[in-house]
Amino acid sequence: MIVDVFPKGTRTSRLPQEVAWSCDFYVTICAEPRRQNHFCRDPVGSAVLSSARHYQNLSKWGVHLLLLMPDHLHLVVTPYLGYDITGLITGWKRFLTRSYRLKFQRNFFEHRIRNSENFSAYCQYVRLNPVRAGLVIRPEDWTWVYPRLIGPSDV
Repeated sequence: MIVDVFPKGTRTSRLPQEVAWSCDFYVTICAEPRRQNHFCRDPVGSAVLSSARHYQNLSKWGVHLLLLMPDHLHLVVTPYLGYDITGLITGWKRFLTRSYRLKFQRNFFEHRIRNSENFSAYCQYVRLNPVRAGLVIRPEDWTWVYPRLIGPSDV
């Protein structure tokens, strides 16, 4: 017997949590207005990094990489069983808005990472973002990242 895991009338783009729990996602969240430094300053930057670790400690997600840029952030993350990426990001943005008066663009970009090759490519792309933007010379010099980069081998 074939069981349809998508109830009639639902969007198939949202996988049931039981199916999607072990998926890695690449996420980009933009602040508003763009071209201003919202994240790369204390206490906000430290609080954003800390809140992501807090979600991890609550077993909501596993953060592989979180990198803050002045007007946006990149996140490589795995939602844990019982949590979906949309709900997690929406709740996290709501918390950051209420706690630190950050304003975000309405939506966010998310992409499901399909294999270890893509995973490595996304992580390298994210880690090199401050270098491409001319903010640092080496990725390991960027302080607004979790987990903290130690040296060139981490890129």
